[in-house]
Amino acid sequence: MVYKVGLLCPYRNTVVEREIIRILPFDDFAIHTTRMESKKREDEEARDFNAVLKGAELMERSAVYEAKLLAASKVDIIVFADTTVSFYKGVGHDKVIAQNIEKEAGIPAITSATAVVEALRELGVTKVSTATPYVDGIDERLKTFLEGYGFSVCKNLNSNMWDAYEEGVLPPKVAYDLAKKANTPEAEGILISCTNFRTMEILQSLEDELGKPVISSNTATFWSILRSAKYRKPISGYGKLLERGV
Repeated sequence: MVYKVGLLCPYRNTVVEREIIRILPFDDFAIHTTRMESKKREDEEARDFNAVLKGAELMERSAVYEAKLLAASKVDIIVFADTTVSFYKGVGHDKVIAQNIEKEAGIPAITSATAVVEALRELGVTKVSTATPYVDGIDERLKTFLEGYGFSVCKNLNSNMWDAYEEGVLPPKVAYDLAKKANTPEAEGILISCTNFRTMEILQSLEDELGKPVISSNTATFWSILRSAKYRKPISGYGKLLERGV
């Protein structure tokens, strides 16, 4: 039987669908996608952090409506595929978002931020360095979120990107180089956070070079989907998280 995944994609995110579909076992899974609404920032707001937060709140509210549309397709799980919006309000709010979706849509739900936490734990990583395209304020909230779940953040490095569309068209080498700079000797693993940041092409080679686990928001989200489907076959070429199976 095909396991049907309902993917709630962020406004202007051009990467998450592509990366998940890239490694999806098509004989066993089907993806149904929809876009969550977000505030369109005018030029004068382009670097206004409060405008970023308002957009995040709107996206979270719209997720419930969009989830109901996905439920009409009788999907087996609904995935809130935005890391920032699922962590920016702090520890536990990632699960609140999933609970709100489940309540309104009647379908089990997961968020990318929850998937990241569970994936790091699965790999036994307690000390992590992070590499992101985020602006400083969002990066600081990521650090607070991870620390709230018991992780030590060794280094927190970002490229300070304000435009979500521009994030999505960056070549994967940007994520590779940023993750290498974020690495420290004490870090047990690296997290590349953002579902709109291309990582699939470089995760295995990055792990091989650094000699430690490297996960991205998208591999963690995909791993969580596999786990919810009880899909136990290992998937090679994208790092230890998927190689070990679920």
